[in-house]
Amino acid sequence: MDLSILIPTHNRAAVLRQTLGFLAKLNVPVEHRLELIVIANACTDATPQTVAECSSQLPYPARCVEEAQVGVAHARTRALAEARGEILFFLDDDIAVAPDWLVRHLEVHARHGADLVGGKIGLWFGERQPESWMLPLLESVLSWKDLGPEVGPVRNPGDCISGNLSLKRAAAERIGRFRTDLGRRAGALLGGEEIDFVARALTQELQVFYTPHALGRHWVPAASLELPYLKRLATGIGQTRVMMKKRLHTGSALRRLFLNPLRILGHLCGASCALLRRDKQAVLKHRIKRWKQQGGFSATVQRLFNSKDTET
Repeated sequence: MDLSILIPTHNRAAVLRQTLGFLAKLNVPVEHRLELIVIANACTDATPQTVAECSSQLPYPARCVEEAQVGVAHARTRALAEARGEILFFLDDDIAVAPDWLVRHLEVHARHGADLVGGKIGLWFGERQPESWMLPLLESVLSWKDLGPEVGPVRNPGDCISGNLSLKRAAAERIGRFRTDLGRRAGALLGGEEIDFVARALTQELQVFYTPHALGRHWVPAASLELPYLKRLATGIGQTRVMMKKRLHTGSALRRLFLNPLRILGHLCGASCALLRRDKQAVLKHRIKRWKQQGGFSATVQRLFNSKDTET
């Protein structure tokens, strides 16, 4: 097999079935052989059965591999170990792709000598359309990525995420494993494992590109438009920003502990004023920023009191 599609998943069989339905229509160039590997990360639902049922509709072999260690970083690392392809395609379990998605990734590898290629990620509202004023705010916290209409090099690690990412096997071997202290696990909405991964690629001067033509649309269920989920997600983003730092200086931590409450208070006041103006977008904007600050504050406290994790 010279191409491998790798999908980590955790107890989302129904969502995964949708994604596999899109992959059944994928155009695969005749000169390539393709495999699909689903990593069932501590799944207790019907994920293995779903893969088995859908595999008969796929024009290439598919298999499900169970990974007992909870955490998407463990699942992604296991996927790299299981893959037999020379070019590897990471895809989230809730991404809809067009039939030419694979070909578009391959074009960038061939034309630009890319080691990693990040595709555009849009949003797919399959159950409920958000109000128009919510969309910019949803894009700021959901897996939305649009760097413009042209193929080009990536300089910022956060501009290339593993929900829609291809890379050469040789590049993956140079970069190494995903950090297992980051990423989704056990209900915690952390992230950052792919940003750290891409950052190491850039440090090693690997060629990282973005393409708007390999579009993946991230499925957004109705529950993801509700305040409880948005609060958990924004809090996780704030926690991730702190957790991504390999070492936390005590002075920096103390500054955060002083400034974060002030910023939280500022956003509380901002939301109250916006509420009086009946500006719903501004209210939610201040809430999201406040939740991020609260996440950063809690992660700073956690790391500050871990003596192995801080330095003076």
